[in-house]
Amino acid sequence: MSGASQTGFDFGLPGTQCQRKEPWMPADARRDAHARPKGKATQCDRILALLDSRAGEWVPLYEIMDLRPRIAQYVTRIYELRIRGIEEGFQIDNKTERDEATGEIRSWYRLRLQQ
Repeated sequence: MSGASQTGFDFGLPGTQCQRKEPWMPADARRDAHARPKGKATQCDRILALLDSRAGEWVPLYEIMDLRPRIAQYVTRIYELRIRGIEEGFQIDNKTERDEATGEIRSWYRLRLQQ
């Protein structure tokens, strides 16, 4: 049995020291090494492209959820886009409505440019 963890450190097998299996590199270099390939859209980019393609119209949540590949944690991605929008001059609105017949709550999102 090895004492190596997922981080690459060896944690205390008798006669060993805590050693990293691969050489250390600064955080900036690690971030660059794991950066996504150029031209590959992030989940946020894909949501923003969908909302932008509808030019101020309300987009139902199921259309965001149907994007392929799937959007992981869409609430977090919308939050990140809202933060990004502060700097880039756009806002993401949402609304919800309850279907009285079924009791379902439905959500919509739209992109607005700030003036």
